[in-house]
Amino acid sequence: MHKPPVIFVHGLGSTYAANWVRSGWADLVAAEGRTPLGHDMAGHGDAPLLEPPDDTGPGRLCRQIEESGGPADVVGFSAGSVLALTAAVQRPDIFHRLVLMGTGDRSYLLTLEQKRASLAAGMDSPTMAGVRLAAERAGNDFAQVLESSHHTHPVPSFEEMSVVRCPVLIVLGEDDFVGPADRLLDALPDARLVSLRRTDHFSTTQRFEAQEAVLKFLAED
Repeated sequence: MHKPPVIFVHGLGSTYAANWVRSGWADLVAAEGRTPLGHDMAGHGDAPLLEPPDDTGPGRLCRQIEESGGPADVVGFSAGSVLALTAAVQRPDIFHRLVLMGTGDRSYLLTLEQKRASLAAGMDSPTMAGVRLAAERAGNDFAQVLESSHHTHPVPSFEEMSVVRCPVLIVLGEDDFVGPADRLLDALPDARLVSLRRTDHFSTTQRFEAQEAVLKFLAED
């Protein structure tokens, strides 16, 4: 039976190579007979900044899914999860399975303007320190990463998420600042949660329990 490709979307500041290849995720998926593909968000890696209004982050991801022969399984982390879910709301027909790691209710409660203001005000916060470190490890220009965040997409409302009918796995650390994920679970018709004990936001993808849960979920059908 043909299995769709698995498209990985990294977190803010990182890249597919840094977030998913070096950590072994791509190899794990390939070992299961799947084809791993990477999606670098705008302003990260070799991906150019967006050219609004027609060029959008969700639109770029949807085009990649279509070019891969879609529907596809998509695995996102943090900002990559938000991007993936936003794209799934816009084009639910091209998503086969969706994994949202490091995202919770707080990721969808702030308006676009509030998010931009929060980023500007929190440059010295532990969160931004994590983003800066991710950018350094990935070889990204931190200033360009910040610039890309100013051209981000509006997130869907919880009501709008009801159109996403594919199975969804949410993987969230107990100590993640974006949690809980109660409203997210209620909003998505076919969603389940894996909660990681003693896990903060930036260590989510490093946990063996996360890898095990995601591989098991992707193998279902």
